[in-house]
Amino acid sequence: MSKWRSFGLACLGVLGIGIIVLLAWDNRQLRDENRRLLAATQQLKKQQAAATASNTVLANDIKTLKTRLAKKAAAGNDPASADAKADKKDTGVLEKMAGLMQDPKMRDAMRAQQKFMLGQLYGPLFKKLQLTPEELDQLKEILADKQMAGLAMLGPNDAKTKLATLLDARKQTELAMKELLDEDQYKLCQDYEATIGERAALNQINQAFTEQAMTLDDAQQEELITLMVEEREKLKIPTPNKQQEAWANGMPSDAALEKLFQQQEILNNQVYERSTGILSDAQRNALKAQQDNQLQMQKVGMQMFKRMMGGDKKE
Repeated sequence: MSKWRSFGLACLGVLGIGIIVLLAWDNRQLRDENRRLLAATQQLKKQQAAATASNTVLANDIKTLKTRLAKKAAAGNDPASADAKADKKDTGVLEKMAGLMQDPKMRDAMRAQQKFMLGQLYGPLFKKLQLTPEELDQLKEILADKQMAGLAMLGPNDAKTKLATLLDARKQTELAMKELLDEDQYKLCQDYEATIGERAALNQINQAFTEQAMTLDDAQQEELITLMVEEREKLKIPTPNKQQEAWANGMPSDAALEKLFQQQEILNNQVYERSTGILSDAQRNALKAQQDNQLQMQKVGMQMFKRMMGGDKKE
């Protein structure tokens, strides 16, 4: 009996050693994985810092241009001379921005930031798709490529080449998505992309709401997006992708842009009016303020984009 007891204890001892070895191995694996994750996090932080620095430069340029446009509007004296001087200064700023867009390091930094921020814009879609971590990362890579495709518009090429480059890039990303996703998942992506302009605008609004402790819940966001899409379709305002394609051959005239801004203002007012029952009074007041701010920034941004594109569309 004593012999069997000794044998049993010996077996338990060996088993205990085995468990200890396995635990040590698991701990080593965990430490290695933690080191890899830490290295990846540090690299992402570096990329994000570089992208943030570039955004600061662009934000300062936008602020400078906005100030100049305001001074032009206030002056009112000798418009032709004032426009010529302002255009010369603005062209320098815009050429600088266009040059930055063509720099490989700047493009890599911007792409890294775009991929990092995809969760904010595409978070609801990612939840619905229920992809594996590897598949989700592949989709983010594809979407980052799609976001960067718009930079073709800022290149030195002629309008026809820019449009061809843009459309080819979009075609390649669509093919990549079809290869990665099944039919239902691809349909979800297509439907989501059809509302991406509204979602981007609402994302900015909700960020401001969050700072004021008035964050919109998921139901409120979806209801507002539905209203925004309905009002856009009523006014026949094209989606951002369609606008970008139409403007690749040159921007519309100032009169055409002003009409578009008037339509956007009508759209904003309709969404605001219909938001009763969806938002609280405080949220509705904040919504109105953010709509006005976004419209003003769109006007400034369109003037910048117009100069980058080389002026009015050639018929």
